[in-house]
Amino acid sequence: MRFAVVLLLIVCWGHAEASTVSLTARARGECEGAEHRIIVTGTTNVDVFPQLVGVSLVRLSVGICEPEEIVPDGIVPLEIVDAGPYLIEFSASIVVAAPQSGVNYRYLPRFVHAEELQVTVSSGCAGNGFVSALVGCEDIPLHRGELVLIGFVDGELVYGISACEEDCWTEVICNQMNAAALEELLGSDWTTYVGQIVDVFGDRVNCAMIGGDMYEISRIEVAPGGNCGPVPVRETSWGTIKRMFR
Repeated sequence: MRFAVVLLLIVCWGHAEASTVSLTARARGECEGAEHRIIVTGTTNVDVFPQLVGVSLVRLSVGICEPEEIVPDGIVPLEIVDAGPYLIEFSASIVVAAPQSGVNYRYLPRFVHAEELQVTVSSGCAGNGFVSALVGCEDIPLHRGELVLIGFVDGELVYGISACEEDCWTEVICNQMNAAALEELLGSDWTTYVGQIVDVFGDRVNCAMIGGDMYEISRIEVAPGGNCGPVPVRETSWGTIKRMFR
C-alpha cells in the first residue's frame, strides 16, 4: 500500500469564558522513499483559527505492539488555504521518517490550542475512534482477524472480521455483499474461510460518507499459519526502499 486516505468529522470544545467552537479535519498519507508525508486539512471559525498554535501527530503501529509516539519534534504551524467571512480552510504538511518497513502506521492529527488544550478529532469510522491517516509502503495487510458470518440481509452475506487485538490489529471490518463478490476477494468458496484467521488487504476510503463503505478491500487470504500474530518487521534501509519502487 503506497497511499492511503482517511477522513473527517467534527470536534467541539468549550472554554470558561467563550462559546463552544468547532473544527473539522481530515488526514491523508503517502510514502516518499524512507519517509511518510502526512497532509492535514480542515476548517474552523475565523475567530478560532488565530488561537490554533498548530498540529502534531500521534503515531500508532498496526499489527505490531509498539508504544505510541508523538511526531515530529515540535508543533507544525497551520497554513491558511482559503479565508471566508466565517470560516478558514487550513492545511499542514508533515514529513517523518518511516520507523520500519512492512508495517502500516496510523497517524492521528492532534491540534494544539493557545490555551494548551490538545484536541484529537473524533470519527466513528476509524478503528480507534479518531480521524487518522493509514500509511504503509508495501503490500501488507491492514487487518488480521477471524472471518465470522453474521447473517443474511436481502439475499446477501453479512460478514465481519474480528481483530487479533492481542497483536494490536485494531480495525473494525463488517461488510455486506453477495457470495460471488466475497468469493472473488477470497479466491474460492467462502464457506471454507468462516472461522479462519485471515489477512485483509486494501485501503481505507471516505468512511464518513453516510452509507458508504469504510474500506476498499482488494483481497482476503488466510493469515500465515492460520493464526493470529504480529506482522514480521525489519528496519527500513535504502536498499529496501529501492527494491520497493523498482
